[in-house]
Amino acid sequence: IDRFATASALGFDRPCGNSIDGVSDRDFAVELAACCAICAMHLSRLCEEIIMYCSWEFGYLELDDSFSTGSSIMPQKKNPDIAELIRGKSGRIYGDLTALLTMLKSLPLAYNKDMQEDKEAVFDAIDRSENVFNYEEVRQGTILDHRMIVRYLKERNADSARTAMRLHMLRGIQLLKDIRSGVINDTQDTFK
Repeated sequence: IDRFATASALGFDRPCGNSIDGVSDRDFAVELAACCAICAMHLSRLCEEIIMYCSWEFGYLELDDSFSTGSSIMPQKKNPDIAELIRGKSGRIYGDLTALLTMLKSLPLAYNKDMQEDKEAVFDAIDRSENVFNYEEVRQGTILDHRMIVRYLKERNADSARTAMRLHMLRGIQLLKDIRSGVINDTQDTFK
């Protein structure tokens, strides 16, 4: 077999210099999973900032209703669903990278059946990453409206944020008491 002709026919510049290394190398898979993990890490950090600054403890941001859902116990509360989902998926992508590295860590040179396990981790890392980047809010960069942030910061100060947090917690406690005592049957009507 003419290795150079075969490499050319397959679109490669040249044959691999070492055939054993050619069949045992999975650096391309590790690098792809690492890139996915790094992207997920950055998005997770951004999402954590959004989640933290939307919380009652900080109160710096408020998400639009289209990017959040109400709580089952407190419908007026806005849960930052998309940011939480993106943050949660990063761990799985890290796991795919870890699975690849663990699989490869003690294999001898040449092809080993263990290497069949690389596909699951690579495809999962790609699927999770595509899933994260396909959120419309991430693609368009509209998860936060900067005008809303500026307006919120102008309208609020530290004292009003602390007061709002206390009122929010008290409302939740009162709601639980009213439900338990039978005063309220439908929590959706409570905060209208």
